[in-house]
Amino acid sequence: MNASRWIIVVLVLVVLAGCCCLLATGALGLLALRSQQAAATPEPAIIIVLGVKASDNVTPDTLDHARDVLQERLDAMGVTGATVRVDGSNLRLELAEGVDPEAVIRLATQVGAVAFWDSGDPVDIGAPTPPNAWVILTDEDVQQAAAATQDGQWHVRVVLTPAGAAKLADYTQDNVGHYLVIARDGAVISAPRVNAPIAGGEAVIAGRFTAAEAQLLAAQLNSGRLPFQLYVVEARINQ
Repeated sequence: MNASRWIIVVLVLVVLAGCCCLLATGALGLLALRSQQAAATPEPAIIIVLGVKASDNVTPDTLDHARDVLQERLDAMGVTGATVRVDGSNLRLELAEGVDPEAVIRLATQVGAVAFWDSGDPVDIGAPTPPNAWVILTDEDVQQAAAATQDGQWHVRVVLTPAGAAKLADYTQDNVGHYLVIARDGAVISAPRVNAPIAGGEAVIAGRFTAAEAQLLAAQLNSGRLPFQLYVVEARINQ
């Protein structure tokens, strides 16, 4: 190989070496920037990871729906700075400092399936819904719900959909003296006596509610039920 060719080869090698150095420098700089960004982004104060029972039909769509339901519930309960993310087959809740994790867990692990059913006799609070219960309304018949207080007692006022209002009017017209039992996730939370026909599509769910319980029930009715039961995989408080 003559001298001119050697010179060309050397120049090419020098250029390639320079390019490699630039790429390496750029890569190191990018890694350093990402490391600085990660260090500048603090971990959430509270992290709760929720899993789904393996028997449930979990799909990307149902996980997205569950995420949206939980986010709406948290927003309705006034839990500021809360974020719900899909994390693989789980849901990850990131909460700010000062949030009560136990209250959030109660909110997240209740499906929120509400049913209004008929009984000819009084029913105790906490009693299970019988398998043959005559269901008059469900949470799908509720258009809007709001927690309110009167004379120191908390209750939830509901506005029914037009179809739900018609069902309630027909039922109460024919069943004065019966009990319109209201159950959540299969357990009775209220069982008022029907004293007169109810027209207009509005009703009150009254029980031995605290403010937090009434607000939770209203949030569940407004957000709709979860597509499946959730359970706590991990709950971590970062110091």
